[in-house]
Amino acid sequence: MKKVCVCLVLALVGLGFSFQSASALPPFNKEWVAKYNTPEKAVYAYPAEHYEHWREELPTMAFSWGIFGENFTTRGMLEASVFIGDCLKIGEAVLVVTQPRMPCYKLALRFDRDDMIKRFLESGRSGFYLSVLEEGEVRAESEVELLNRDPESPFYKLIKRPS
Repeated sequence: MKKVCVCLVLALVGLGFSFQSASALPPFNKEWVAKYNTPEKAVYAYPAEHYEHWREELPTMAFSWGIFGENFTTRGMLEASVFIGDCLKIGEAVLVVTQPRMPCYKLALRFDRDDMIKRFLESGRSGFYLSVLEEGEVRAESEVELLNRDPESPFYKLIKRPS
């Protein structure tokens, strides 16, 4: 199985964050979880490789890890290589990829740009949501292991990037 690294966004989830349930996220996040989170969107992952694109696209912006609202900032897990239904082991937790991100108005607010949602969608750099199948501890140095991919899955790559 291929292993890639994952970087937890420590400012959001804290070192040694353990997947207990969506309601066990830090207290400052509970309102967001209650309003937006579903079991299919328990964790949002965004590839670190995309940050360079955004630095070039928006050179006056400061890009710190987690600016897109992700719980995990990953390396080696691009949309072109991640499939809906992929079962992953991250640290001691087992998760499944459920869907690409469809951003809401808060992304535009965070970037203070009316065109940010359109830019984000057109870029094909959406990141993806995961559902927690088995709770477990995840640390910043945790590796990601692909446990299962259904070769007959009707779902292929998450997003086809524009040419």
